Amino acid sequence: MISTMAPNSRTRRDNITLAIDSKMLRELKYEAEKDGLSLNAKVCEVLSKYVTFYKCAEELECMVIPSKIYSLILEKMDERDGVRWLTTMVKEIWNSMLLEYNIAHDIREFVKFVFGNIALRAGMYSSFKHEEDGNGYLRLVFNHKYGAKWSRMLAEAFSYALDSYFNMVPERKITEGTIELKMFLRTSV
Repeated sequence: MISTMAPNSRTRRDNITLAIDSKMLRELKYEAEKDGLSLNAKVCEVLSKYVTFYKCAEELECMVIPSKIYSLILEKMDERDGVRWLTTMVKEIWNSMLLEYNIAHDIREFVKFVFGNIALRAGMYSSFKHEEDGNGYLRLVFNHKYGAKWSRMLAEAFSYALDSYFNMVPERKITEGTIELKMFLRTSV
C-alpha cells in the first residue's frame, strides 16, 4: 500500500490494488462516465457510501422502501406519531453514529455528517445545501417530494436535534417540498 496526501487537502490517501469481477468493473466504469467521474472517484464514492451509511444501515437491519410506498405510508401516518418516530431516531441512531464515527461536537461537522451524508443517503430528502452568511447565521435547506406534512415532521425533528445537541433553536420556513432552518452561530465564522 502506498500513502499520499491528496492535492490541496489534509486528507491522507492510500493506494491499493483490487481484483474486481469484470462485469462489476464494466458497470462501475459506465456509471463513472455517466456521472462525469473518473473510475477512481466512482470507486471512492461507492466505498464512502458503504463506510458512512450502508454499513450502519445493515447493522441496524434497515429496510429499503420505494418512495411511492413511503408516500402511501406517510399519507396514513399520524403526524404526531411521525414526529415521535423521527425524534427517537435522532436520539438513538444519530447519537450512536456520531460516537462510532468520532464526529466532533461541532455544528459544522454535524451538518456535514448527519444532514449532508446520513439523512440525505437515507432518502429523507432529495437535496440539501448549507451556507454561512456574513452575519453569523447558518442556513440549512432541505428539498423533498413528500409534501407539507413531511416538511413539518422533518422541521420538528431536525429542530429537536439542533436544540438537544447544540442548544440552538432554528428559525423555520416550511413549504410543501422545502424546509429552511436558520440559526445564529455562537462562534465566529
